[in-house]
Amino acid sequence: MHIVRIQRGTSPQVSLLQEQRYGKEKDLERDLAAAPLLLQQVMGTPIHLLATNFRLPGDERVAGLYLDSDGRLLLCEVRLARSLGSTREVLGQLLDHVSALSQYRLEDLSTSLSGKLEEVLRQLSHGEVERYAQMCQQLSENLRAGRVGLVLVLDRAPAHLQRICRYLCQNVKIQFVLLTLKRYRASDDSDIVVPTLVAQAQQQQAQANLLELAVQFAQPGHSAVPLDNIKHRPNWLALYPRTWPPSVHFEFLIHPEKDCRIGVELHLEDRELPQLRELVRFLGSSDMQDALKVHFDSARIVWDQNYQGCGRLAVMFDAASEPDGLSAAMSVLMELTHARISERLRPLSKPTEMPRATVAPKE
Repeated sequence: MHIVRIQRGTSPQVSLLQEQRYGKEKDLERDLAAAPLLLQQVMGTPIHLLATNFRLPGDERVAGLYLDSDGRLLLCEVRLARSLGSTREVLGQLLDHVSALSQYRLEDLSTSLSGKLEEVLRQLSHGEVERYAQMCQQLSENLRAGRVGLVLVLDRAPAHLQRICRYLCQNVKIQFVLLTLKRYRASDDSDIVVPTLVAQAQQQQAQANLLELAVQFAQPGHSAVPLDNIKHRPNWLALYPRTWPPSVHFEFLIHPEKDCRIGVELHLEDRELPQLRELVRFLGSSDMQDALKVHFDSARIVWDQNYQGCGRLAVMFDAASEPDGLSAAMSVLMELTHARISERLRPLSKPTEMPRATVAPKE
């Protein structure tokens, strides 16, 4: 099947994009290095390229070495399916790369990267000395513990390799991604590269979903209610409605202790809030539960009255849930609760009127 490109305008032009199979691994490596977004969109956290064709201890080489914002190194290996060889051999070599990289001390890694590591760390720490030191410490600890991410990029993934990689993602405590890239040639001689995520660890998949949701909600008009601000971290995305105190907000939250399920949630986080008791009564009510059951499976609805001593309402979804589905669920939660919570957050009494100015009588 071909990909069809439609160029809009007064006279739309339709053209077929012909697949151009990769003939050399170097071509696949070049496209990956030229477009870090191909990896960025599946990792769930910003990644920064440290080196291409990076040499490990023992003279082994990998296609790319990256660093994420959590101080974790990411090894990227590129192969063509026709030269893949034994699946066991390939996966064994990837694990050997992790073992080899963990032999590096931070100083050795810095020397091998000729200043690129310090440049990226300064960028991640925004020039803050204390944050820079924390990032260095975090990176050093991750190296010693072998906490390194792995990405295997192919032009095609055989079925048996897909099965093994999905098993690794579900049962091995290591960051792992299997990604395929297909290249298409347009009529203007430009290339279009189409990525397909084949396998990914649950937490990475959930984090990638939050990253995409952060991009969506940053667009004006995307949210079902007006927002003052959004804040994104790898494991949560908070949405702050206009006129609400920050302690009352909507949030997407990853729950690592629950198979990295993603909660579409409404949080109360201030015990001193005057309207807290009334809000707790509303969110924990049977009426609220019944309204949610109309849209969601009741098994997924959670009311946690002990959260921070205040309360949290959540609808739980699998880590693999599509971002568009999570966004739609958040819209439902907003529509069911926003107006009623806004009403309850209004001052309980009218503000005292200022005394009118009096004019002294003329003598």
